[in-house]
Amino acid sequence: MERTSPVTVLLIMLLVHTPADAQSFGKAAWIRQVWTTDSVGSMDIAVGSGEEVFLTGTLSHRMDVYFEASPSDADLMDTPLFFSGFLARYDGRDGSLVLVRSGWDRHGPEFPIRSYRYGRSVAVIGDRLFHHESSGLQRDTVSDMVTVRDLEGSKLERIGPHERTAAYPTMGINGTEFDTRGNLYMVGTFGEPLHFSPDMVLTPSRVAIWSHPPNVIFLASYAPNGTLRWAQQIGNDSMSLVRGSFDLPGKAAFDVDPDGNTVLGLGFRGQWGPPDAFSTAVDGSALAWYSRDGTLLRVQTLEDLAISYEPSLTELRDNPVRAGESSIMGASNFILYPIIVRHDNNGNLYVVWRKDSAKDRSNSVTVSDTTFYPGENRYLYVLTKFDAQGALLWGQHLEHDHSMTPKGIETTEHGHAYLYGDFYGRYLILGGVELTQEEPRFYGGFVAHFDGDGHLVRALHATGPGVQSVKTLALGPDGDVYVVGHNYRADAVVIGADTVHAKGANNVFVAKYPAAPRSSTH
Repeated sequence: MERTSPVTVLLIMLLVHTPADAQSFGKAAWIRQVWTTDSVGSMDIAVGSGEEVFLTGTLSHRMDVYFEASPSDADLMDTPLFFSGFLARYDGRDGSLVLVRSGWDRHGPEFPIRSYRYGRSVAVIGDRLFHHESSGLQRDTVSDMVTVRDLEGSKLERIGPHERTAAYPTMGINGTEFDTRGNLYMVGTFGEPLHFSPDMVLTPSRVAIWSHPPNVIFLASYAPNGTLRWAQQIGNDSMSLVRGSFDLPGKAAFDVDPDGNTVLGLGFRGQWGPPDAFSTAVDGSALAWYSRDGTLLRVQTLEDLAISYEPSLTELRDNPVRAGESSIMGASNFILYPIIVRHDNNGNLYVVWRKDSAKDRSNSVTVSDTTFYPGENRYLYVLTKFDAQGALLWGQHLEHDHSMTPKGIETTEHGHAYLYGDFYGRYLILGGVELTQEEPRFYGGFVAHFDGDGHLVRALHATGPGVQSVKTLALGPDGDVYVVGHNYRADAVVIGADTVHAKGANNVFVAKYPAAPRSSTH
């Protein structure tokens, strides 16, 4: 049987399929709040096989913070230092609070940490919790680490590289993922000699200075027992590890498939161009694939992926003023970048692309032979899906009238995808379904559930006065959806079919929604 080409598949999807109204997520099984009088920073959530739900994040000041333990009870968390990270665990079955603790941790000989100030991300693998944390800017401290904990939150060990004598931390972990064998893969950037073990030290090609430190990418892997498997530098500091926005630490365009093959979304600065190993990436960005032992397998350029954009990098280099910039470096801001990458269990890859508008707004992104334009908004966002060999399956425009911030994608065992994030303005169109807001100055959060063919199954909208956002999302062992959002200085937030009345000036909500009906998952 002759295989249908990706171009034909894309045309069939765009021309024949008419999406129905999105199914509602319905009422949440439970919702719990966290509230304080000051702000809450970046957050992440993870769910274990026994529905152990872990939440981590950051508190910006030494203020009282309350965690709702049940609809009629709350726990006050001790916050000994400002900029304090926290870790909380819920029972996913009924939403009861099992534990909550702040980020105070006495230092040990290997990792001299006085406290961690940021809770970056969490992952549950078997009976262990991998907690990505970050310390404050203190001399002789590690800037980032992964703490391995038991399911009661107690520290077992710490793994990851560290700097020895940096006057200020230059190392940051931008992503941690796992393969089915339990091996940990870690990606990040560094500017000082980075110590993984006595025999493995990575050294940047030039000396760090405060005004312009190197931003060199490292990729490393650890065995399930915490032993370093391998570590290496990726390229040089003329290339960057792409992430969605500056407020998403630990959320780089990075993922690992079930076999341990790694994909990175990379960008190349217009002034210097890509390093030799990535010389084919003449369009300014690429996907780079590494095997489970760290060997570079292939580099897929935009041309390889059947994607192009205008104005092209060549045009921007030749005429940076067209982009509203006076330098080649400034013009490189308008390259098309892959900001989110995520595999499903079959090795297919979902990618969200972002392109900023040039000065004259004559921007476009072409996927196969379908071209998308920015319309009213400044940024162009496109969601695509590729098979395991990198062949294009489909693509669609994430259309909006002002701005949006896609924050992540999670995939199900059936090959569905949950895209989540925020938008600002009057509307956001997902899979042909429009989410609207009465006041264009409001921020809203969203979750979009797509099937494997790119059709919208259901959508969730967090809306109301002020700033409403969806921070992060995780899928439970039975397909349940755990959504974390933020309600900033508003009396209430409407989350789908629920209205949550705020208990403080800054409210975080954690909500559990059931999996989609079986008829919607195939």
